[in-house]
Amino acid sequence: MFNAQLLILASPEPGWQQLAALLSERGYRVWGPCDLSKNELPLAKVAEAELVLLDNVTLPLEKRDTLPSACLRLDLATALADPVAVFVQIELALQSRPADFTLGEARLRQLLEYLSDVLVILAADGLPRYLSPAIERITGFTPTELMDKSALEIVHPEDQANVFACMEWSRTHPGEPVMFEIRHIHKNGGYVLLESLGQSLLDVPGIEAFVVISRDISRRRQLESEIQDSEKRYRIVAEQTGQMIYDWDVTNGEIEWVGAIERITGFETAAYQGVNIEVWESMIHEAERAATLAVLDQAARADGHFSMEYRLQRKDGSFVWVEDTGLFLKDETGTVVRMLGSMKDISRRRVNAELLQSAFNEREILLQEIHHRVKNNFQIMISLLNMQIRRTPFVQVGESLKDVRSRLHSMLLVHEKLYNQGFTATVHFGEYLQVLSRELYAQHARTVPVQLELALQPLVLRMDQAMPCGLIANELLTNAFKYAFPQTGERDCITLRLSEDGGDAQLDVLDNGQGLPREFHQGLGLHLVERLARQLDGSCGQVERPDGTHWVLRFPLAAV
Repeated sequence: MFNAQLLILASPEPGWQQLAALLSERGYRVWGPCDLSKNELPLAKVAEAELVLLDNVTLPLEKRDTLPSACLRLDLATALADPVAVFVQIELALQSRPADFTLGEARLRQLLEYLSDVLVILAADGLPRYLSPAIERITGFTPTELMDKSALEIVHPEDQANVFACMEWSRTHPGEPVMFEIRHIHKNGGYVLLESLGQSLLDVPGIEAFVVISRDISRRRQLESEIQDSEKRYRIVAEQTGQMIYDWDVTNGEIEWVGAIERITGFETAAYQGVNIEVWESMIHEAERAATLAVLDQAARADGHFSMEYRLQRKDGSFVWVEDTGLFLKDETGTVVRMLGSMKDISRRRVNAELLQSAFNEREILLQEIHHRVKNNFQIMISLLNMQIRRTPFVQVGESLKDVRSRLHSMLLVHEKLYNQGFTATVHFGEYLQVLSRELYAQHARTVPVQLELALQPLVLRMDQAMPCGLIANELLTNAFKYAFPQTGERDCITLRLSEDGGDAQLDVLDNGQGLPREFHQGLGLHLVERLARQLDGSCGQVERPDGTHWVLRFPLAAV
């Protein structure tokens, strides 16, 4: 560590205490500051000090001879602004003492070994008097290789004029630091970007040189360039996709807006930067404002994510529908520190949605009207059949008319099922069969007290399959109720099954009665069943069993 003994003799300004603390942190042993305004001069400390630091206060004549030859005058403001330069001056002053020359040089080298920045001391003619070891790590050149190069020879030709101007300015402003950037030659043939702080100490006895401290900022500048390129690409993407991006820094209240600002709001990008959170809230349409702020409040208290739609006021006073999606960022205490998000114009989508909803409402009204008319027509036909059944004197004709009525009723059930489902193109056929079978059971149970068993899987059929399949089920169930049990028994049972097997739908109608009469196979009902089965690209037939009848309808399920 740099453990030289320093003594500060200065006026009573609080800044000297700050400088003493900085020197102590560096490792120096510091006495003082001693207040010269009170004519305090601790002679014992002066004798032990390796270097005395003075301000510009003039000592009484009788005290001047008591000071050691190793003194360094400092300007407090300059010293606090550039502590590194002070450290260099101290080490150079220590080095200049003849008795302690070797000790001072060792301290200086130790100091510079710790510096990651490059220290360069230039003579008045611009040739280096000293180059710190860090120069090799940054440029590839050893200090010895650059000792015969002037400041203008080691920088990019385009930077030479700037370096010369800074040196000339520094000559006329001694003690004042100047900041500049240069491209320093690298041993590999390229250049490395340095940020440099120079200061003229030509009028400082024992130094009489330019002091320059440089730092490699190549990587930092590369990252800055990459960030700028990334932001540029992001802005272009945001603009081309019609999005407006925002970044609200909650800590200072500033919002950065980028993207398709003018397209969405009508404001120029620069003008919109003045829109803060309060102005933005006031630009939300009053109909959606409370709900929008409630969504944000809930998101801030939850996981931070939000998505909402509202109308945002444009420059001309009109409103545009936007979809606003983003998130809140929180610190380690859970406090919101930033809000990031994007807005996009969804006005066209909202208009299309309203048109679609309007068309849907019109469709609903039209379908309701169609349903009522179809239902009324079915009911009129069924009523006419009922009148004809009551008036006909022929039993066989009446039974035939009842069969027609039953078939019409099964078709009406399919239509009502479609209406209740919202007029979709499909029918939940298991539910349909449950209603159909129970209505047929209710019609025939007074004359045929049998048990009805249902095993119906929830199959979905298209309309073009549901109608013929419903008619077949109606025909087979009606036959079972009418003909299977001429004499009632305790175990009389009709079973209806609906299942799927390998992509085919299968409908089973079973009874444990005596079966159909022989002449029944030539009737209209079974001919109708056969034709409807062919319409389904399927087959319908009886399965042999010891008692009763078992009909099986099988057809391929159409894609829904």
